[in-house]
Amino acid sequence: MYTAVGYPELIRAFRLHLTVEGLKPRTIQNYVRDVERFTVPLNGAKPRSISATDIRDHVLTLQGRCAAKTVNEAQLALRRFFRFLVSDGELRQDPTKDMKLVRYRVDPQ
Repeated sequence: MYTAVGYPELIRAFRLHLTVEGLKPRTIQNYVRDVERFTVPLNGAKPRSISATDIRDHVLTLQGRCAAKTVNEAQLALRRFFRFLVSDGELRQDPTKDMKLVRYRVDPQ
């Protein structure tokens, strides 16, 4: 379908969706940042062409650079974004549907 004009429009719609759902502004900001971090290197690839492998590769890249909690939160943001795209009719199937989240642990002090 890809009815929106590029990822900036999809992300803008996602932000509005999160606002309507009543999420806190900081949460919305973090989700949008994580989705933008994922979509920028895609170089305009259509949402339908994104696979679970692409998302896993992104998560692996984050694991090398970020704390485990940050990686987990990015996964939550991507999962929510792709569910939004399915509900909005941009995608037929959610590529994050069968993905397991990377767990994080906080070491006791």
